Amino acid sequence: MILSIASSLATFKSLAFHPGLNVLLADTVPGATDKQTRNSAGKTSFVEIIHFLLGANCDPDSLFRVPELINETFSGVFEIAGKQLRVERSGAAPAKIFVEGLDSNLGVPQKTDKASRRKYVSNANWRVYLGHAMFGLPADPDGSAYDTADAPSFRSLISYFARRKSADGMAHPERHAAMQQRADWQVNCPICSASTGRCHRRFKASATGRRRSKSCEKRRRVGL
Repeated sequence: MILSIASSLATFKSLAFHPGLNVLLADTVPGATDKQTRNSAGKTSFVEIIHFLLGANCDPDSLFRVPELINETFSGVFEIAGKQLRVERSGAAPAKIFVEGLDSNLGVPQKTDKASRRKYVSNANWRVYLGHAMFGLPADPDGSAYDTADAPSFRSLISYFARRKSADGMAHPERHAAMQQRADWQVNCPICSASTGRCHRRFKASATGRRRSKSCEKRRRVGL
């Protein structure tokens, strides 16, 4: 659950959420016409911040690396696996995720930032933790059946719950992006898997399982 979103940016309006349905609307003033909807209210940016805090890539052309924002920090308080975590990230150091409230017994590798002396988690390890805590993916995928390019991933799973307009994520229920490959949405899509809890169980982990899947697909195409 998202509890709050904030930023060091002076003009940023912090957001607080409560249990149940929360609606973020572009406000209007009395007498405004249909064309005066204040589309710059920040709804799209809000979705991008959620992705940014939950481990999205931060490429050179990212919103968070433009000159006006690169030195600003964005933070959010989330309830994950029954614990409140405060997450902070900046475009200047996108590989470092500062997480307050993370239980050291969980085994998530942490390092110390030399400048601030604060503990941080690498973005790669943050994704692994989130995948395990939110979707039941392995806490240590290295060397397992999930250590493959076609395995279910946290980033693909979470993208169904925070769909990006820029990726045409609203156009197809089974895809969170227009360019998403069929193999990816067949493995990760909650609709196709009936529930997110069964996504990884439906993944064909072994080579034998994959061969059987291909055989079944071939037989289906020929009507057997």
